[in-house]
Amino acid sequence: MGTAICSGISQASNAVPLIQAGAREFYCGINVEAGCNSVGTRGLTRRGRHSENLKDLAELRKLVEITKEYNVPVCLLLNVSCTDQQMLMALDIAEKAVAIGIDRIVVKDMGLAMELNKRFPGIQLHASSTMNCGTVETVRLLKSLGFTRIILPRHFAHDQISKIEAEGVSTEILFYRERCFFDDGHCNFHHHTGESPVGHLKLIRGERFQALKSAIPPPIHILLQRIMFRFFPSPLACRQRYHPDKLSNNKNAVKQTLQVLREHHHVWTCGACALPGLVRAGCRYLKVVNRTLEPKMQVESVKFVRRIVELFENTPDEGEFFKESRKLYQRTHLVANCEKYCYYPKGEM
Repeated sequence: MGTAICSGISQASNAVPLIQAGAREFYCGINVEAGCNSVGTRGLTRRGRHSENLKDLAELRKLVEITKEYNVPVCLLLNVSCTDQQMLMALDIAEKAVAIGIDRIVVKDMGLAMELNKRFPGIQLHASSTMNCGTVETVRLLKSLGFTRIILPRHFAHDQISKIEAEGVSTEILFYRERCFFDDGHCNFHHHTGESPVGHLKLIRGERFQALKSAIPPPIHILLQRIMFRFFPSPLACRQRYHPDKLSNNKNAVKQTLQVLREHHHVWTCGACALPGLVRAGCRYLKVVNRTLEPKMQVESVKFVRRIVELFENTPDEGEFFKESRKLYQRTHLVANCEKYCYYPKGEM
């Protein structure tokens, strides 16, 4: 079996272009207006803007109808720790989604997972990368609770991935555009800190400018994004420009950390160089973290990963693959050196 590209999707109308680009599975959240900030479904998907989720259950139904024609599954996101109120809402959404045809759900909350497994015995549960699944023993526990796939935090080594696959649980890896370089599941900054006071975010991400952004060619879009993030602060709390001398006595260590954050938040991180080892370990599913992008850029991100996969399949020599994949990244993202944007630095896996 070959690798499968898992893509985010925020509009049903973008399904066919994404499938044509190479997507073989979708993941998505749903918007519901009631209590949308703290307890609504936007709060159940770790994304706070309308444009990052499907509009409603009707659009989910439309998406499922489209993808059935292409035999491409859709995975519903309910990937947060739940309050009692969120639990009730998540179960209500899950029931309606299962009736529509959803057969797989990404979950973080263990209580929600157990209840889903009890109510919907045939459902496939996928463990979110934020679930703090750090050992093979944890994977065995999750399997006993009905989980069929683990979205792995980046610290899992190849031999651990092989052991997980041997347990009969499939693995999915964050492969492209995951910007956080720290252990998934251990950061309380996820992901939204409210509207940034900087007006450029409305140009980069705002719903009113979707048509304008869609008209921008992808290379120009990437260049503009890099320029804007270079001169304006990031909305992510962990990427603010703190003053190191006010944070720690060890100024050099803190400065190094903050420099890494500043250098990486505007460029899309990539796991291409880790692909040969991941495939040998048995990992099949490559997740593209593109749900926050406008539809056209979602397609471009999937195309890039497909080109990497095709390059790997057609290049038997690993050294040559590393060389050519880096060239491809550099050409696509307009950088001279891609090593510092590698999501799985050499030696870490």
